[in-house]
Amino acid sequence: MHNDTAHVKTWKELRRADRAVLLLAAKGVQDRYGAAALKQLKVILDLQEVTATLPRTSLRRLAGQKLQLLARIDHGTYRFEDQEFQLWVSARSTVD
Repeated sequence: MHNDTAHVKTWKELRRADRAVLLLAAKGVQDRYGAAALKQLKVILDLQEVTATLPRTSLRRLAGQKLQLLARIDHGTYRFEDQEFQLWVSARSTVD
């Protein structure tokens, strides 16, 4: 994979919450505010509590002008801007 170094650099610069949201997105989780997704985020991030604010804030950052890692296609629907990065993220199992 020719872009691996760039992907690692991007990954390391992200907040843990953003990485967790990307992991869910790469695995095809659409409802990122639902109980199941919040429970997964709680486990991935090893937190006591996760509210819908976490994915909402992360998605705003990830789709924002600065990062542009996700594109918002519809209300609550996002896709990766870079298919290779999506594959790279989906091969990961943790945020670390």
